[in-house]
Amino acid sequence: MKKYVKKLILILICFILSACSTSPTGIQLIDNKIEFDSLNLEKTLVFTVKPENADKSTIEWISEDESVACFTDSAVLCAKSEGETKVYAAVKGTNIKSNKVSV
Repeated sequence: MKKYVKKLILILICFILSACSTSPTGIQLIDNKIEFDSLNLEKTLVFTVKPENADKSTIEWISEDESVACFTDSAVLCAKSEGETKVYAAVKGTNIKSNKVSV
């Protein structure tokens, strides 16, 4: 009987831990285009992650041309020079990427 109780407790602990730190299965950026009125301004990108309880610390933010725009923090985009680039989010260690947004 003690073996079954120990196994049940371990199963419950694993279930609780997996529910708390789920990896993202999808990312969606809300804006299709972002425009800056001047250089050195920052904008926070609005995004959704699936599932809702996913661990957002595994998301990395990417600018295809960091001389035009770069991320200063998680989802905070900064205009550096005139020009155009695309930005997106990706889940570290996977092929999961968001839609690309023009800047």
